[in-house]
Amino acid sequence: MKDLRQIIKSVVREYLNEDISKYDYNISYNEFEDFDKSVWRKLARNEQEREAIEYMLCYLNKNEQKLEKWQIGAIFWHIGQLYAFINDYDNAVKYMSKDEVNYSIDKDYQMGTIAFLKNDIDSLKRYYLNGKHSYLNKPILKRFIDYFDEPYKKTYLE
Repeated sequence: MKDLRQIIKSVVREYLNEDISKYDYNISYNEFEDFDKSVWRKLARNEQEREAIEYMLCYLNKNEQKLEKWQIGAIFWHIGQLYAFINDYDNAVKYMSKDEVNYSIDKDYQMGTIAFLKNDIDSLKRYYLNGKHSYLNKPILKRFIDYFDEPYKKTYLE
């Protein structure tokens, strides 16, 4: 018999696995990013990364004209992270490298993360050592160095 945790996860997945087109895209960026209420974050927390990516792309498509460059960059960054979570590093790099990301993410952190995804330890170390990082980003780059052979999701979330 499945343990209770697996049953709960299964029920949550069934509940959230509805047609993406039914979601409300006419929400503010703050609602879109809200840690407790965000549709894409709920999907991602339930290991529905592809559904979260699809939702984010639809949201971006419908709201791009209303968003500032830094907001678009943050969305691209999160899409890249979700691709990295499912080990699709090519698409992760594609989204994390978009010009708009420069408006929302520290350049050295961005490039260090991309170096990790491209399996380039020398560049990763250089961005870690030379960069002026926020107190949040530097420890993440350090984990990328320390656990270089591990998948992105495991390293990022640990």
